[in-house]
Amino acid sequence: MQPNEPVGAGEAWFREGFASTLRAQNQSLSTVRAYSGDLERFVAWARAQGIGGPGEVDTKVLRRYLTYMTEKGDQRTSIVRRRASLRSYFLWLVERGQLTESPAQRLSAPKARSALPKIVVREQLDHLLDEDWGEDEWATLDRAVCEVLYGAGLRVSELCGLDLESVDFEEGLLRVMGKGQKERIVPLHRRGREETLVLGAATMRPMIERLLPGVSIVSRPRLSQLTFSGEKKLTRLPRRSAIVAFSSDEVYAIAELIRRQRGGAAVVLG
Repeated sequence: MQPNEPVGAGEAWFREGFASTLRAQNQSLSTVRAYSGDLERFVAWARAQGIGGPGEVDTKVLRRYLTYMTEKGDQRTSIVRRRASLRSYFLWLVERGQLTESPAQRLSAPKARSALPKIVVREQLDHLLDEDWGEDEWATLDRAVCEVLYGAGLRVSELCGLDLESVDFEEGLLRVMGKGQKERIVPLHRRGREETLVLGAATMRPMIERLLPGVSIVSRPRLSQLTFSGEKKLTRLPRRSAIVAFSSDEVYAIAELIRRQRGGAAVVLG
């Protein structure tokens, strides 16, 4: 569809045209559903207010809608996402020549609370994975799901998208389709039956050698230069950033948060 091509001429809000563009942009199915659902809810509210189409919407109308959602008790995260959906929708209308400017351009919303996720401790995971799950096919499936989720660090949606062609059994690798239809390769966790890889700074070598006599250690010199960029939110960090933490709780909580946002993280001890 070209920028000036008429979209959804039979429907005042152009909802199907907006959804078609999201699909054409190769957005994930969950994103298309979320944005389309957000638009449907807004259109239903707007029609109840006597608004017949996007040309009748201004910034004040959108602020009233955000106030309505807040008074209804919607979560901050939901309000923030719906604002993003509306900004994307009205920008799309501008690009298609349906509006001259977006009423959502200066629309603000309450900031979503950012908190470190609660994570289970290693003992709890060991207890879960070492339990007797039974021998039937459903028990085997449940155990495999937990092993892959934990060992490979996958999202639930990524796990559901796996098939036999996604698994390289010889190399122990998974081909995963993540957010935004981005493909990545992740190692399939062997739970230490074949090998254990520990990443760490050189200061960890004496301790590792005392704990594991005869361990094989491979040194790899750093090929990049680290520079201090100051304190930043995790969502604003550039790629290939290093984060310093000073307790094991912080290290693994931050690593889990990065894994959820970016798809993976490496923990370096030292």
